[in-house]
Amino acid sequence: MLGEVLNQNWNLKKSLASGISNDRLDDIYKKALEKGATGGKLLGAGGSGFFLFYVPRQNHKQFEEFSQNYKVLDFKFEDEGSTIIYKL
Repeated sequence: MLGEVLNQNWNLKKSLASGISNDRLDDIYKKALEKGATGGKLLGAGGSGFFLFYVPRQNHKQFEEFSQNYKVLDFKFEDEGSTIIYKL
């Protein structure tokens, strides 16, 4: 369900303006879906950032083949809300 909502949001966002995506980003997104992601979101601003993809557990192995070409950061959802993990 989460992946499908992310996918709907990505398609709606791209329909708002022509500068939201480009051929390179569209290609990455398409390949991620082909390799098992069910949706994603482009995060960041100002011409840089990263994709967040939702990949169901049963598709992780298949997605690994695609993600070898990119830097991957695993994460998990927390019940605690925001916490400070680094302080200068």
